[in-house]
Order: sequence, then structure tokens, then C-alpha cells
Amino acid sequence: MPLEKPLSECTIGLVSTSGCYPIGQKGYQYKDDSTFRAIPSTTAVETLHFSHFTENYLTDARRDPSCVFPLETLRRLRAAGAIGALPENVFSVMGANYSTRTVQQKLAPAVVEAMAAEGVDAVLVVPM
Repeated sequence: MPLEKPLSECTIGLVSTSGCYPIGQKGYQYKDDSTFRAIPSTTAVETLHFSHFTENYLTDARRDPSCVFPLETLRRLRAAGAIGALPENVFSVMGANYSTRTVQQKLAPAVVEAMAAEGVDAVLVVPM
């Protein structure tokens, strides 16, 4: 679907399948976790943690969260005027959910609803 306004005027959301969560939130279960985390877009990157079924793939993420949860990059784009705004919250899910039905009927609609409530115009989806 085409954007109805320039990217520089859009609120850009983020959803990552990295199992990201900040200190103070509950980590993910390791398989078929169909929950998501709302992460304040002002969260300090140093407070981000990851719990994911595929732990072997998290080495780089733990060193540099931006490689799978590019919150700082979005902040820089906002500061440069390339995007209009960030929502109050960005989102993370644990991508090792092997039930297509659960993702399609429960998880995806819940995340879409949460992003709509945030006034998101477009979403950066970062698979891990």
C-alpha cells in the first residue's frame, strides 16, 4: 500500500522478531511464544536484552542491538528529518513461533492493533 504522505511526515514503527525486551520486562519463553513486547522508543539501548529460541544467533545482537533492533538508527533518521516521528512504543516478538495459525490469528493482529493505536503510518519489520 503506498504511503499517503512523505516519509519525512510519517510516524515509523518498528517490529523485530529478535525476542528483544528491556530490563524490567519479562523475557520470552523459548519456543512458540506468541506474546509481544511494547518497548518505549526512548529506551536506552544498553538496557535491551534478548531471549530467543535460536540463542546461537544472538551473539551479534548482544554486542550491538542495532543489528536486529535498530532503534538508534530510527532515532538518527528522525533527528535528520528523514522520518517524521517515532511512536511512543516500538515492538518485539520472538520469531521462533512455528504455528502459522497462532501468528496469523493471534500475534500479528495484536501487534497490528498496538501499532495502529500508536498512530504508525509505516513499519520497519526486522526479521532475525
